[in-house]
Amino acid sequence: MTHEELTEDVGQVPVIDIGVLLKLLRTIDEPSHFDRALLNPQEAACLTQIADSYAKWGHFHIVNHGVPEDLIQAFREHTTSFFDLPVEEKKFIKRNASNSRGYFNDEFTKQKADWKEGIDIGAQDGSLEGTSEIDGFNQWPANPAAFRPTVTEYFEAMVTLSKRLLQLVAATLDLPLDSFASIVEAHTSYLRLNHYPPFTPPAGQPVDLAAVLLSEEFCTSLAAPPGVIMGIERHTDAGLFTILMQDTVSGLQVWKGGRWHAVISPNNATHPYHSQGSAETPLTAPMATAFTINVGDMLQVISNDKYVAPLHRVVVNPSLHRYSAPFFFNPAYASDCAPLDSTHNATPCYHPVNWGAFRRARFEGDFADKGVETQISGFRTSTAGPPPILE
Repeated sequence: MTHEELTEDVGQVPVIDIGVLLKLLRTIDEPSHFDRALLNPQEAACLTQIADSYAKWGHFHIVNHGVPEDLIQAFREHTTSFFDLPVEEKKFIKRNASNSRGYFNDEFTKQKADWKEGIDIGAQDGSLEGTSEIDGFNQWPANPAAFRPTVTEYFEAMVTLSKRLLQLVAATLDLPLDSFASIVEAHTSYLRLNHYPPFTPPAGQPVDLAAVLLSEEFCTSLAAPPGVIMGIERHTDAGLFTILMQDTVSGLQVWKGGRWHAVISPNNATHPYHSQGSAETPLTAPMATAFTINVGDMLQVISNDKYVAPLHRVVVNPSLHRYSAPFFFNPAYASDCAPLDSTHNATPCYHPVNWGAFRRARFEGDFADKGVETQISGFRTSTAGPPPILE
């Protein structure tokens, strides 16, 4: 892929201003009062754009989402400060096989070690103070001093936004706004803080990384070529959907139509979105408060393949540090996720998936090389046919 092709590619994943729909949702006291037929043209167009983006890309960016800019900035600063700590200090809260929460620098994806470090903070039965046999309990660093209160506030902002987005998912499927409320009352969502340091090739394996990243082989092959370790190997997210905060360094790619496409955030000043402003609505560069949304496995199940969890990966950078923070919006452990009667396709494509069991199996594969990954394809019904892919 040439530089010109890559530049053309990055603007295809839509940027959606969801402010008009969030404003509408705040005026609705009873979910039954929502009627898609009564939306004004601007609201209807926004909801259609969300539905189309879910179906076509499995990804889109959102702006005007209601999360305060100063909170996002404080969260970014404490994320960077935490990763600046000596690794020995970070390892005081290192996760283990019996506790998925805490610091890590040894995660596996597709049985390959990722080029990153991170920390997971999550809810058990809807509470950050909870404990569970599946995910354990949160481990908080002593430094930075304001890390815990800032991350807690950001986490709760993500929960609020996620519940609004889940209502919009229901609306795109022509379902009542509260159709999925029961499976997230005791949600088990978690926030992951990622740091991808500059990539250093393994000893004795020199590689021209810049050339590899733009090569046709790299852009059209599922697996990374020899000598190149991925930030994260190809995978789908397990839960309902993910709200991703990206910084100004790109790295996310999605598999669609037999090749990898860059999913560069509007937070990056090179994004074409910044040239689309007008005198009435000027755009700044970078727009540091945009989020990237992507479909998860459980949303693919409950939408009965209408929305497909996109295969995606993160590429490394030879010289720049990259920071990101995905918020994985997950059901309650006891929830059985299954296609709803009025969603896409005439017959169910999946048997019910118990989220707690699915989550436990996924973490075991993340923590160590288990050889076989748990995927929703194992829950497909005999009449469903092959799993769908984004075309």
